[in-house]
Amino acid sequence: MVSPSRRREAVLVIQDRLKISERRACEIVGQPRSTQRYEPKVAADDQLLRRELRWISAEHKRWGYRRAHGHLVNECGWRVNRKRVQRIWREEDLRVPPKPKKRRRAGNSSDELPERATYPGHVWALDFCHDATEAGSSFAS
Repeated sequence: MVSPSRRREAVLVIQDRLKISERRACEIVGQPRSTQRYEPKVAADDQLLRRELRWISAEHKRWGYRRAHGHLVNECGWRVNRKRVQRIWREEDLRVPPKPKKRRRAGNSSDELPERATYPGHVWALDFCHDATEAGSSFAS
């Protein structure tokens, strides 16, 4: 499904490239001519609302548009529709970044904690990948 604004652009491109009338281009695209001639109304406070939403997004990085709308209405005294906030939030590309994945710790939680060394040489640990016997053959661990 293509949005009306994209169809409007398609009609203009077809008119330009094929040198045909608006009526014919609208017919090809399936765009009503009344929609083609529609000019969206921009609210007087639109730029101010966009600025406020960008500020909220920068200050509160984990907030989405719903929480930003609540803040605008309750704290800032705006009288604004939630759907309008959602539309502007999307247009301004103010997405909440995904939470970083928790890093899993290696090992079992049931493993006992190793004994802590209380003096030098108290606790020994061996860590090797391969070794050889006295005869020189490899020793797999």
